[in-house]
Amino acid sequence: MRTLAPAEAERMSSHEVVRWLNDVLGPTIVQALVGEGSREAVVAWQDEYGPEPASEQLDGLKVALQAMLEIAQAEDPRVARAWFMGANPRFAPYTPTTAIREGRFDEVLAASRAIVEDQPIS
Repeated sequence: MRTLAPAEAERMSSHEVVRWLNDVLGPTIVQALVGEGSREAVVAWQDEYGPEPASEQLDGLKVALQAMLEIAQAEDPRVARAWFMGANPRFAPYTPTTAIREGRFDEVLAASRAIVEDQPIS
């Protein structure tokens, strides 16, 4: 996986954000991240000339991208994918995906940093 600097990620279009997430997490997880009813819509969002997610969905996608990149670069893209799908004690009994969908962005970013920094659960 190519390294992506935080400044580069900030300048990405919504289509690029979705493309990165679809590549690593898969469209089904991306769909769940933002509560989108259609998997096809999530796939269409990655097309440069296609539709775009709603602004509140894009906010969640950007948080997901940031968390995914931190974990994938420190560990592995497969670890990042598993992290989004698995139950997490920091969100008990929910997953990071659910936390993003609920708008709990600060918690998600703190949890992804804790994985990278190997911090214990407090």
